Amino acid sequence: MGATREPASQPEPAALTSATGGPPGRHLGRTQTASKLRSLLREYYPAFLATFEDLTSREARATLHLAPSPADSSRLRKNSLTAALRRAGRRCGIESATDRIIAGLKTQQLRQPLVIEAAMAAQARAFARTLDTMAGNITNLDNALATAYQSHPDSTIISSFPGLGRS
Repeated sequence: MGATREPASQPEPAALTSATGGPPGRHLGRTQTASKLRSLLREYYPAFLATFEDLTSREARATLHLAPSPADSSRLRKNSLTAALRRAGRRCGIESATDRIIAGLKTQQLRQPLVIEAAMAAQARAFARTLDTMAGNITNLDNALATAYQSHPDSTIISSFPGLGRS
Protein backbone atom coordinates (compact mmCIF):
# COMPACT_ATOMS: atom_id res chain seq x y z
CA MET A 1 0.00 0.00 0.00
CA GLY A 2 1.38 3.45 -0.94
CA ALA A 3 2.02 6.24 1.48
CA THR A 4 -0.89 8.63 1.97
CA ARG A 5 -0.68 12.22 2.99
CA GLU A 6 -2.73 13.49 5.87
CA PRO A 7 -4.51 16.77 5.07
CA ALA A 8 -3.84 18.24 8.51
CA SER A 9 -0.07 17.89 8.12
CA GLN A 10 0.06 19.76 4.79
CA PRO A 11 0.50 23.55 4.75
CA GLU A 12 -1.48 23.98 1.49
CA PRO A 13 -4.94 23.07 2.87
CA ALA A 14 -4.33 25.30 5.88
CA ALA A 15 -3.50 28.19 3.56
CA LEU A 16 -6.65 27.55 1.53
CA THR A 17 -8.78 27.36 4.65
CA SER A 18 -7.42 30.59 6.11
CA ALA A 19 -7.81 32.40 2.77
CA THR A 20 -11.49 31.51 2.52
CA GLY A 21 -12.31 33.02 5.89
CA GLY A 22 -14.22 30.02 7.21
CA PRO A 23 -17.47 28.29 6.23
CA PRO A 24 -19.77 31.34 5.90
CA GLY A 25 -16.93 32.88 3.96
CA ARG A 26 -16.15 36.36 2.88
CA HIS A 27 -19.65 37.42 1.87
CA LEU A 28 -21.43 37.30 5.23
CA GLY A 29 -20.34 40.74 6.42
CA ARG A 30 -21.30 42.26 3.08
CA THR A 31 -24.77 40.72 3.30
CA GLN A 32 -25.27 42.01 6.84
CA THR A 33 -24.13 45.51 5.89
CA ALA A 34 -26.44 45.50 2.87
CA SER A 35 -29.34 44.46 5.12
CA LYS A 36 -28.63 47.34 7.48
CA LEU A 37 -28.46 49.72 4.54
CA ARG A 38 -31.75 48.35 3.18
CA SER A 39 -33.43 48.94 6.55
CA LEU A 40 -32.11 52.49 6.66
CA LEU A 41 -33.15 53.31 3.11
CA ARG A 42 -36.63 51.93 3.77
CA GLU A 43 -37.07 54.68 6.36
CA TYR A 44 -36.21 57.67 4.18
CA TYR A 45 -35.41 56.72 0.56
CA PRO A 46 -37.79 54.03 -0.76
CA ALA A 47 -37.23 55.15 -4.36
CA PHE A 48 -33.62 53.97 -4.09
CA LEU A 49 -34.79 50.51 -3.00
CA ALA A 50 -37.27 50.40 -5.88
CA THR A 51 -34.51 51.36 -8.33
CA PHE A 52 -31.84 48.91 -7.13
CA GLU A 53 -32.55 45.31 -6.25
CA ASP A 54 -28.94 44.59 -5.27
CA LEU A 55 -27.52 47.24 -2.94
CA THR A 56 -24.06 45.68 -3.15
CA SER A 57 -23.80 46.23 -6.91
CA ARG A 58 -21.24 48.67 -8.27
CA GLU A 59 -23.99 50.79 -9.80
CA ALA A 60 -25.97 51.05 -6.56
CA ARG A 61 -22.89 52.00 -4.55
CA ALA A 62 -21.77 54.59 -7.11
CA THR A 63 -25.24 56.13 -7.20
CA LEU A 64 -25.50 56.21 -3.43
CA HIS A 65 -22.25 58.16 -3.22
CA LEU A 66 -23.69 60.78 -5.60
CA ALA A 67 -27.24 60.90 -4.29
CA PRO A 68 -27.52 59.55 -0.74
CA SER A 69 -30.86 61.30 -0.14
CA PRO A 70 -33.99 62.24 -2.08
CA ALA A 71 -32.90 65.89 -1.90
CA ASP A 72 -29.62 64.97 -3.59
CA SER A 73 -31.39 62.87 -6.22
CA SER A 74 -33.40 65.88 -7.32
CA ARG A 75 -30.10 67.62 -8.15
CA LEU A 76 -28.53 64.56 -9.78
CA ARG A 77 -27.39 65.18 -13.37
CA LYS A 78 -27.12 62.60 -16.10
CA ASN A 79 -23.49 63.46 -16.90
CA SER A 80 -22.29 63.00 -13.33
CA LEU A 81 -24.13 59.69 -12.96
CA THR A 82 -22.77 58.46 -16.29
CA ALA A 83 -19.22 59.30 -15.19
CA ALA A 84 -19.76 57.58 -11.82
CA LEU A 85 -21.06 54.42 -13.50
CA ARG A 86 -18.03 54.37 -15.79
CA ARG A 87 -15.69 54.79 -12.82
CA ALA A 88 -17.52 51.92 -11.12
CA GLY A 89 -16.69 49.67 -14.07
CA ARG A 90 -19.87 49.78 -16.14
CA ARG A 91 -19.05 49.44 -19.85
CA CYS A 92 -22.24 48.55 -21.72
CA GLY A 93 -25.70 50.07 -21.63
CA ILE A 94 -24.61 53.12 -19.67
CA GLU A 95 -27.12 55.50 -21.27
CA SER A 96 -30.12 53.25 -20.62
CA ALA A 97 -28.94 52.48 -17.08
CA THR A 98 -28.49 56.18 -16.35
CA ASP A 99 -31.97 57.01 -17.66
CA ARG A 100 -33.51 54.16 -15.63
CA ILE A 101 -31.72 55.19 -12.43
CA ILE A 102 -32.56 58.88 -12.71
CA ALA A 103 -36.22 58.12 -13.49
CA GLY A 104 -36.39 55.70 -10.56
CA LEU A 105 -34.81 58.08 -8.05
CA LYS A 106 -36.98 61.03 -9.07
CA THR A 107 -40.29 59.25 -8.51
CA GLN A 108 -42.71 60.76 -6.02
CA GLN A 109 -42.11 59.53 -2.47
CA LEU A 110 -42.83 60.49 1.09
CA ARG A 111 -40.03 62.48 2.66
CA GLN A 112 -38.52 62.90 6.09
CA PRO A 113 -37.72 66.39 7.41
CA LEU A 114 -34.51 67.66 5.79
CA VAL A 115 -32.46 67.42 9.01
CA ILE A 116 -33.48 63.78 9.52
CA GLU A 117 -32.89 63.04 5.84
CA ALA A 118 -29.39 64.53 6.00
CA ALA A 119 -28.49 62.45 9.06
CA MET A 120 -29.77 59.28 7.44
CA ALA A 121 -27.90 60.14 4.22
CA ALA A 122 -24.66 60.45 6.18
CA GLN A 123 -25.24 57.01 7.64
CA ALA A 124 -26.07 55.61 4.18
CA ARG A 125 -22.82 57.07 2.81
CA ALA A 126 -20.94 55.30 5.61
CA PHE A 127 -22.60 52.00 4.69
CA ALA A 128 -21.71 52.59 1.01
CA ARG A 129 -18.06 53.19 1.92
CA THR A 130 -18.11 50.03 4.02
CA LEU A 131 -19.54 48.05 1.11
CA ASP A 132 -16.86 49.50 -1.20
CA THR A 133 -14.15 48.35 1.20
CA MET A 134 -15.73 44.91 1.55
CA ALA A 135 -15.99 44.50 -2.23
CA GLY A 136 -12.29 45.30 -2.57
CA ASN A 137 -11.40 42.92 0.24
CA ILE A 138 -13.45 40.12 -1.32
CA THR A 139 -11.65 40.62 -4.63
CA ASN A 140 -8.28 40.49 -2.87
CA LEU A 141 -9.26 37.34 -0.97
CA ASP A 142 -10.54 35.69 -4.15
CA ASN A 143 -7.23 36.42 -5.87
CA ALA A 144 -5.25 35.07 -2.90
CA LEU A 145 -7.43 31.96 -2.83
CA ALA A 146 -6.95 31.38 -6.58
CA THR A 147 -3.18 31.73 -6.16
CA ALA A 148 -3.10 29.32 -3.22
CA TYR A 149 -5.34 26.86 -5.05
CA GLN A 150 -3.19 26.89 -8.18
CA SER A 151 -0.06 26.24 -6.12
CA HIS A 152 -1.63 23.18 -4.48
CA PRO A 153 -0.11 19.97 -5.90
CA ASP A 154 -3.53 18.40 -6.54
CA SER A 155 -5.21 21.43 -8.10
CA THR A 156 -5.19 19.99 -11.62
CA ILE A 157 -6.79 16.77 -10.41
CA ILE A 158 -9.45 18.59 -8.39
CA SER A 159 -10.18 20.94 -11.29
CA SER A 160 -10.72 17.99 -13.61
CA PHE A 161 -13.81 16.85 -11.68
CA PRO A 162 -17.11 17.94 -13.26
CA GLY A 163 -18.49 20.95 -11.44
CA LEU A 164 -15.28 21.69 -9.54
CA GLY A 165 -13.15 23.17 -12.30
CA ARG A 166 -12.95 26.79 -13.22
CA SER A 167 -15.39 27.86 -15.90
